Amino acid sequence: MGWFDDDDDDETEDVKTKPVDTAIDSEEDPLDAYMLSLQPEPKNASSVNDRLDLVNEEEATDHWEAVSKNYLESSERTTLYQQSNEGRVARDSLNTKFTKARENVFALEPSKKPPRDPTQSVSLLANWTKNSSTGKSWRDEYHVKLRQIHTRQENPCLYDPVRLFEELRETLPENLLASILQQFTQPTPVQSQSLPYLLSGDDLLVTASTGVGKTVAFLIPALVCLAHQQPLASDETGPLVLIIAPTRELATQIQRVAKSLSPNTKSRAIIGGIGKYLLRQELKKTGGVELVVATPGRLLDVVSDTKGLSLDRVVFTVLDEADKLLQMGFEAQVRQILSNVRGQICMFSATFSRRMEQVAQEWLLPSAVRIEVGRTGQSTQHVVQHCMILPDEAAKEAFVLELLPTLVQVGRTLIFVATKDGCEALARQLSKGNVAVDTLHGDKHQTNRNSALRAFTKDEIRVLVATDVASRGLDIPHVATVVQFDPAKNLDAHVHRVGRAGRLSEEEQATGTCYTLLTPKDSNIAGVICASWEREGRPVPADLKALSQNGRRINPPIQQTKASRQAGLGWKKDDVAPPLKRSRWS
Repeated sequence: MGWFDDDDDDETEDVKTKPVDTAIDSEEDPLDAYMLSLQPEPKNASSVNDRLDLVNEEEATDHWEAVSKNYLESSERTTLYQQSNEGRVARDSLNTKFTKARENVFALEPSKKPPRDPTQSVSLLANWTKNSSTGKSWRDEYHVKLRQIHTRQENPCLYDPVRLFEELRETLPENLLASILQQFTQPTPVQSQSLPYLLSGDDLLVTASTGVGKTVAFLIPALVCLAHQQPLASDETGPLVLIIAPTRELATQIQRVAKSLSPNTKSRAIIGGIGKYLLRQELKKTGGVELVVATPGRLLDVVSDTKGLSLDRVVFTVLDEADKLLQMGFEAQVRQILSNVRGQICMFSATFSRRMEQVAQEWLLPSAVRIEVGRTGQSTQHVVQHCMILPDEAAKEAFVLELLPTLVQVGRTLIFVATKDGCEALARQLSKGNVAVDTLHGDKHQTNRNSALRAFTKDEIRVLVATDVASRGLDIPHVATVVQFDPAKNLDAHVHRVGRAGRLSEEEQATGTCYTLLTPKDSNIAGVICASWEREGRPVPADLKALSQNGRRINPPIQQTKASRQAGLGWKKDDVAPPLKRSRWS
């Protein structure tokens, strides 16, 4: 039987069979009936299709949920055997530290630490200017808005922005400041406004467009906070700083940037594809790890190991691409993690809906601040967008094949498709045109994913066909063109895809182009793009507007007529239905 079966008997004892249902034919073998009952029920296809995290399998959340489901099913049904001592010992030897929790998920055992106390936040920034007129003018110039996240009122403490990194000379360690000045000339708007709050110990929720330096905005205060902590003891594995990302590639990228800013910091990326044994050996050699960048599922796997990591000393937690992490596919795992950390928490993303903000409020202190740089959910202004209306899928493929030689001459091209099979199929077609092409999606082994991304970054290949696993956070330099072969599922995904071009580099702000290929069946997303372009002040082509008018419409509420008010007395010729009033959906 399985590890988690509660009732197993010794092999020498008599077998206790489950009573056979009377509805089953007497000639049917009870064992066959039992085995049939163990077969999983077919999944609802519509529910899977609505799960954004499962469509492209950006992280192994399906594995985590499957483990939880199998455990719950095995504990609920009646087993054939009673539990033996050997089975109980084997189960206990796992030492997973997981307990059965609400909502049919596994949870870490609740931390014995007291709840987060706002008075325990330590400010590392002394005598910083607040509420000045120059700071207000700067925020007006760069369209920066600040407010308290819980009350939605203007924040009474308005820290002035950091205009030069040298202004933080008294706060930043010398080696960190020197590393920053070697790589950057001055802070970007999101960095300028975020740094004072994070260095003051405040919880923060930050939204800014793609490619504007959000990673550095949270890494600098994380490294400063790390420098003020007591070193790890010999029996501690860490970490002190925890950064959570939704994809393996993004986690690896963040860890690489952290290493470039502070080479002496013991940092590690905890992602799928890396075995627990190798991690144990590495922790044993290095004496623990101070900064961890991890995907949620793999982090829980490692924390569950008695020789793995511990969240007891985490003092600074970051959720990068926080809106994705708080969605259904990751929310249960992130909830377990945040329930066991007691330090400062900050969240960053380019998109953040009102509903996601309400979810985030559960984990942020009442004094938490929301910083919006520009308009939340708006595509970057450094990318020129085009929507091509084509008759069918074959026309889309012909369009890309014809345009690709020209795009390759301009620079690197990133092509997004909806499915993993479609990713491989399109790559095979493009390879026939004597163009070096590789793919990136969830079905590829982690080594192959790293190899494809490395070749694309080093310009060894000019075309990368990918699913949405590459749409969030990846900072690939010199991506000149983004092609959405299959349109995004929603506006947030569209914004993140477009943001792979037009990235901010050390030399300059790059520009790019995005082509979104639409067919007549894509009228719904056409309406979303059309409305977004109108809000951003982009010109809307007539064919895009015409296609958007064929999209889904929500019918206005039906008004009662005189006949319906007469409780079935019938319709008379002189009864005239009142005109429908315009509703909020019109």
